[in-house]
Amino acid sequence: MNDAVHVMRVLVDEAIEIERRMKADKLQLDSLKARIQTHAFAAMQDKNLKYRRVYGSGGYATVTYKTKFDLLNYVRLQRAVGDIAKDHVKRAEEVKYDAKAAFKSALIAVYEGDYGKEITIEDILRGLGLNDKQIKTAKRRLKGDYNKDKALLQSFGAQGELEEELDAIRRYRTAELVESYFGDLTPLQIDEIRRAVNVEQELTIGLEYET
Repeated sequence: MNDAVHVMRVLVDEAIEIERRMKADKLQLDSLKARIQTHAFAAMQDKNLKYRRVYGSGGYATVTYKTKFDLLNYVRLQRAVGDIAKDHVKRAEEVKYDAKAAFKSALIAVYEGDYGKEITIEDILRGLGLNDKQIKTAKRRLKGDYNKDKALLQSFGAQGELEEELDAIRRYRTAELVESYFGDLTPLQIDEIRRAVNVEQELTIGLEYET
């Protein structure tokens, strides 16, 4: 066997061994993710949340829902909401409709009924110990995004996981978004929106850590 053939055989053997390890590691990683999701999902159901962050010693796992949105009946949606649909929905060449991000978020919220003003943002912030000046500033900057809002609340000294507070803020901001688009609609028109779209939720997990 000449040197070139030997070198190639060694390289192939190393590549195969690495791929075997990668497959074994992927199976183990998928199993670990599934176990994390199972425990996180149970806690999310218990507290009626859509987001949970689980910490390890060197990073954290984020468990949340991935949303799939389909506009099934544009004519029905336009009948319900009027010309606003023309401004926020475009028709793709393959006869599919793609709504702008904010409008899509409002449609998804209406479909799921996942919005509300059960508690004001001021009361949430006051319950976290913020003073009036901090409340005024934070209220203006809170957007309903878990990660950004959590970082903001922590910058004002809020402690703990803050999951329920963040979810209440998300629901409040989503309610404001829904009202901005559909605040004047009747219950019948809201029902028409639900019939015009379809939303599917898939539980997902992401890992964050320093490399």
